[in-house]
Amino acid sequence: MTKSQVMLVNIFFTLEENSECNFTTIKQVYNTRYTYKRSLRDSRTEIQHLMMLLECDNYIHESRCQDKSEVVSDLFWTHPDSVKLLNAFNIVFFLWIPHTKPTKYQLSLLEIVGVTSTRLTFSAGFAILSNERQSSFTWALKRLRGLFMTSKA
Repeated sequence: MTKSQVMLVNIFFTLEENSECNFTTIKQVYNTRYTYKRSLRDSRTEIQHLMMLLECDNYIHESRCQDKSEVVSDLFWTHPDSVKLLNAFNIVFFLWIPHTKPTKYQLSLLEIVGVTSTRLTFSAGFAILSNERQSSFTWALKRLRGLFMTSKA
């Protein structure tokens, strides 16, 4: 069910409905799912696994590392179809960082949303940023700007 992206609660209720003798707790379902997902990652870190998935699915992505190290500090990615929309509807964009409780990685997720002529929204790009300083936003926006087609007159 995890492969089919079934929500954790629905997995639990399905197990509960299909067996009267089931004594599985939600914590056991959570732990089993975590173990399964970790086995898919193998020995890669979460960011290495994300970058591998982006590469496998042909996403456009770019990362930068901390000074003089191989530790990824920022990562930008977008889908090729989003680039087509980005170039067709390049007037209005919203930048949004959902502020949630801090994660163990202390990274911020930047979502860049575009608007079509029919007022529908699309995800133009995403960035995981190590901090919320101007230099990080500038780096992400330069990656976005690099996706625009250049016209030579």
